[in-house]
Amino acid sequence: MNDIPSRWLSVNDVIRLTRFSRSSINNFRADPESGFPLPIEVRGRILFLREEIDAWMAKFETAPRRQRMRQGDDRVAA
Repeated sequence: MNDIPSRWLSVNDVIRLTRFSRSSINNFRADPESGFPLPIEVRGRILFLREEIDAWMAKFETAPRRQRMRQGDDRVAA
């Protein structure tokens, strides 16, 4: 049984939710200017708060396209 609350997202969950590639997520994490939420480690797992990812996505999606391109907008096609 998974005892991690649903408000926590794994890296794979973040990839599915944002539709960004793993390398893009890693690039966002490495770039302090991206504003990407900081993860925490719980029992050896890297986790993100769902609320912080949702807020970052809303901010990212409302940014001008030129700014998104600079941030590495290479979304994976659905």
